[in-house]
Amino acid sequence: MALVVVHRPADEFMAQSIKDLLEQNGIPAMMHSFQIPAHDGIAQVMRPSWGEVLVEEEDLERAKELVEGFLAEDSRLMQGYEDAGGSGRTVEPTDEAKGCGHAGESGNRQSGVEDSE
Repeated sequence: MALVVVHRPADEFMAQSIKDLLEQNGIPAMMHSFQIPAHDGIAQVMRPSWGEVLVEEEDLERAKELVEGFLAEDSRLMQGYEDAGGSGRTVEPTDEAKGCGHAGESGNRQSGVEDSE
């Protein structure tokens, strides 16, 4: 059987996620990267995607349905995250976080040991 492209993801994480989804649903899948290991990211200048996720031709229609459903759900979740202020939101540290000994404060309050100055 011939291998055919079911999706061209933007990054390796999405490629792996889609491959895992397909395999969990009984569809063997393979990732093919366009990246050149010694030249980090240069291949994406020439091609807009990270690579391809491939399946056997006989599994293509079912694989497309699964991928489209996954991408639609991913898009819906991201929209909900952005609507909830998850994008570009500034969060102030709590009083407890301010006293944990980070950001140049003296003392190690996290372990209960104070600096002897």
